[in-house]
Amino acid sequence: MEKITLQEYRNLSKKEQEVLLTEKGKHLDSLKEGYYGYALYALDRFFVEVVYASSSNRIVSIKSFNSGKRLDFYVSGRKLKP
Repeated sequence: MEKITLQEYRNLSKKEQEVLLTEKGKHLDSLKEGYYGYALYALDRFFVEVVYASSSNRIVSIKSFNSGKRLDFYVSGRKLKP
């Protein structure tokens, strides 16, 4: 499979994003903050964050990015809202 760009990933459906992340993503880190859990993955040349409800393990959001505050969250441990 060819590498996917950040924009191509964002254009996929949520289900397609989940499948691709499961198949190709490399898990980098996980954190729990209050009611939420956060999992950071590397996928080709960008990052994907999965936010889930800790109590039910239900995915709340999937966010993709290549830099910025979301990545800083894992480095500095700052609190961010999903």
